[in-house]
Amino acid sequence: GSSACIACPDWHVPDVGATTCHLRYVRPGNYVLILYWLVFFRILVAFWKNIVIAFGLRRPFGRRLIVQQISFEERIDGDGVFVQFLAAHSLKSDLPITVYFQETQTKLDNQQKGHKIQFIGKTSMVLLNADGTRVRKSIESSQGVVVVPFLAALRLSWKFKGSVRLPWVLFGMLLVAVAAASCATPGILEPLEEHQLDDAKIVELLLAVSGLLSFLTAVVMHLLSQLRVFNPAQEPQLFKFRRDFSDRLRESRPTPAPCQRGAGRAVQLGELFELWRHFQPFIKDRSMLYVVSNIVRSITRPWQLSYAEVVGPSQTMWFVSHTWTSPFRAFVQGLKKHAQAVSRSGELVVPFMEMTFWVCSFSINQWSVEEEVVSDNIYESSFYKCLHSGSCHGTVLVLDTSATPLRRSWCLFEVLQTMKRIKDHQDEKFSGLWLCTESGTLNSGEASVEMAMTLGNVIADLSVKNASASFAEDKMMIDNAIQDMEGGFESMDAYLRGHLSQALNFMRNDFDEKFGKVLDKLDSFPTDSKVLDKVGSFPAEPKVSDTFFGFSDESVVKVNV
Repeated sequence: GSSACIACPDWHVPDVGATTCHLRYVRPGNYVLILYWLVFFRILVAFWKNIVIAFGLRRPFGRRLIVQQISFEERIDGDGVFVQFLAAHSLKSDLPITVYFQETQTKLDNQQKGHKIQFIGKTSMVLLNADGTRVRKSIESSQGVVVVPFLAALRLSWKFKGSVRLPWVLFGMLLVAVAAASCATPGILEPLEEHQLDDAKIVELLLAVSGLLSFLTAVVMHLLSQLRVFNPAQEPQLFKFRRDFSDRLRESRPTPAPCQRGAGRAVQLGELFELWRHFQPFIKDRSMLYVVSNIVRSITRPWQLSYAEVVGPSQTMWFVSHTWTSPFRAFVQGLKKHAQAVSRSGELVVPFMEMTFWVCSFSINQWSVEEEVVSDNIYESSFYKCLHSGSCHGTVLVLDTSATPLRRSWCLFEVLQTMKRIKDHQDEKFSGLWLCTESGTLNSGEASVEMAMTLGNVIADLSVKNASASFAEDKMMIDNAIQDMEGGFESMDAYLRGHLSQALNFMRNDFDEKFGKVLDKLDSFPTDSKVLDKVGSFPAEPKVSDTFFGFSDESVVKVNV
């Protein structure tokens, strides 16, 4: 009431009549304002985080979806190449879009035009051709990322809130606009004369600081979410299996050393089975191509060596010719059947699991393939050096039901070198060509009859001159090498058919013997003639010795090799 005014203490302000002083921050409206700003800041963080995730923070810019599996599958709604993601996403699209693949170690990588896909639910998608039909070819991987372009990721990001369904960007912008308008309008929380933040500059400063801090917070949160320490779910399961397997290898062989390429880089059968057993949940019925790109290369990456050098190389006993498209499971089973057959024959007095095989997938350094193959001088390649080494006892040709290796030029080159070694050296220790399948070796008569007959029909109509190679220059070089030998392609065809004919003859004799023993055992039991009369007699059939499941004596070509 006096004419002289006294300054209020710190954190105090005068009332409207400037008669008393009171605390500045005890008004309910200011508490509401602080709470409102906290909500506003949280909305900004969520808004910026969605943009940061859609941007990706590295090239190519876009939303990065971690791949769990890529595989060709047969489903009720149609066959196709399906991509399974590690975690659910919030992208919503009923129309195909274009995405990019990275680090899958397949031909999907590094495609500048991208690939058309269709999302299926929140955790998977299917690959499409340019015309919109589904891709129907074998593509297998358990690693990599799918990059959804930045603008497409923003457009397709949906925020679900009850029955409300708005694109995340529009949803965030709407909330930001409401919050900014609320905070920037004095008196919206309480009467104008009671509002403490009536200066527009203060409001603008708070908006700028909140926007900057929320953006930095969103970036930090996104970067931390990419670290396995803070988010273990970001790591595909295959990575954990690879890490465990690599740790075991380091314990047994901490410092792998390189060795000369050739026959000194074989792997034991037991080591192949150990690899298969450990990664069996992922390998399933997948091919050698999957094993090399998803497992072998990752295990050997720290040393840039071959798999044989990492696990400990051995001297070659058997050279293996095979194709990378056949199932790896069938491949290791075929080698096991071969090793067991050799062990029973007494040709090598070695436990079958300790027999060593030179396999290009494991014996060649996958980080320097061109140096190992030496396409300009095939006789300096690792293949040639191993096959012509003194420790090699023979060539194991692993066949599938389509005889795929005999349709590949490199496999034919290996068969050609096997023929030359037999002809030129007359080495008694070298046992030549072994035809092996998942069910057993044809040479020893242990393969299944169904497999043998299927291969017989395939090889009978097969001509090696129609074989293919990944590179035209390789096929030309190998074709020239075959034509340079006496008889050319016809001689090679006769050699392969002769081997199969010998195997079929051996299998027929073995089958006749076993079948005869079963009949003798059945005939040894007393029979009731009355029961036989009621059952009736079987129609006359040719004798088992006259035909062998469709092959008569005349149709089996006898060739001495």
